[in-house]
Amino acid sequence: MSNGANTDQFDKEITDGAVDEVAAPAEHYYTAKPTGEKKIENTFRFTIGPLVCFFKTASGMFSLDHVDIGSAVLIKYAHVEPNWHILDLGCGYGPVGIFLKKKEPSLKITMSDINERATEYAMKNVMRNKLDHKDIKIKTGEGFSQVEGMEFDAIYLNPPHSAGKKLCLSLIEQAKDYLKVGGSLQIVARKSKGGLPLANFMEEHFGNIKVLKKKSGFWVWESFRE
Repeated sequence: MSNGANTDQFDKEITDGAVDEVAAPAEHYYTAKPTGEKKIENTFRFTIGPLVCFFKTASGMFSLDHVDIGSAVLIKYAHVEPNWHILDLGCGYGPVGIFLKKKEPSLKITMSDINERATEYAMKNVMRNKLDHKDIKIKTGEGFSQVEGMEFDAIYLNPPHSAGKKLCLSLIEQAKDYLKVGGSLQIVARKSKGGLPLANFMEEHFGNIKVLKKKSGFWVWESFRE
């Protein structure tokens, strides 16, 4: 079933007070093999600035009918440079990687998620948005398990807070090993809802940190591998 939802532009959604929280699914989205039926299937359009993308989602994933605000803030204010090879870690159905590819078409993108249903739909959404998929690799696996031996210019992460602080800290810690020298880890989180400890750990682990943006309670932080 498709609801054909046409979501308001990002800045309007923020102004109208939309929240990033969604009703808890019967089965957690941070699951390798969702067993629940695809009881809900949505299609929607989402705009961020001049960029327009189209998505299809299904039950067993996070934020089924709109791009969650944390990811939207990360997309809009991410530090991106031409010809970078980037990792969208915990990609879900693909909004961060897909929007960034539209923003900077020269990017080479790897997208990864533990949830095999999410990565299935990420590939569908790459095709739905008519992107050159030869420059986009989508992998299914926990954390960095499917990118062993690879190094990236940037890693983008909207940490899975509901899966636990320990996991979020582990992903930040491991990220350093998958960055080129000079490469950056960029995360988004609500500062008042678990984000500050993650930022403090980033600064301790990387030896540096900067704030890229503060928007509606969400902060985007960036640390570089020195």
